[in-house]
Amino acid sequence: MNQFSYPSQVNVVSRYKYWRELLEHWVFLVERGFRVTDGQHAVYAYKERTNVGLLSASAVANGWVALEECRSKKFASEDGDDVYQGRSDLRIWRDKRHHELEAKFLRVPLISESTTRLDRVDEKAIADAARSVATGARFDRKIAVTFVVPMLTVSQLEKTSHEIIRSNLERLLKYIQSTIDSAR
Repeated sequence: MNQFSYPSQVNVVSRYKYWRELLEHWVFLVERGFRVTDGQHAVYAYKERTNVGLLSASAVANGWVALEECRSKKFASEDGDDVYQGRSDLRIWRDKRHHELEAKFLRVPLISESTTRLDRVDEKAIADAARSVATGARFDRKIAVTFVVPMLTVSQLEKTSHEIIRSNLERLLKYIQSTIDSAR
């Protein structure tokens, strides 16, 4: 098994505390998929669509109605008024809540200390979410999601000490957490 595993942890801001169950279920499904496939398939490491599908399954398991890649009105630009029929990666409804999600996916080399690509992908997710037209629902939220997967090639793994890998992973996690904290 993986000697670099970290305990599953879900952090949510109080405004989105109702997301805790949904995200914990997503983590459960990721871990279950890995276990059931005898460690052959780390679902999170595939692509954006795979992760959005698992998030959709988690939403449904927690009482949401979920539609992937569904029609959605979008502004042609962030500061314009022109609207077109686009798509949302995921739309979910529960009770009075309606959320429209735009997702991005990024593999980050663990040997790199640069956060430029991560920042750029994150900004793109936020910009895409901001272009969604309000639906008029009482609790209408536009949410940007970035799936970040730390990666090492086999040769990088063989050449890099466990301490450096753990240190770089912790640095990446701290950076992501600081980005979340600054967005609050």
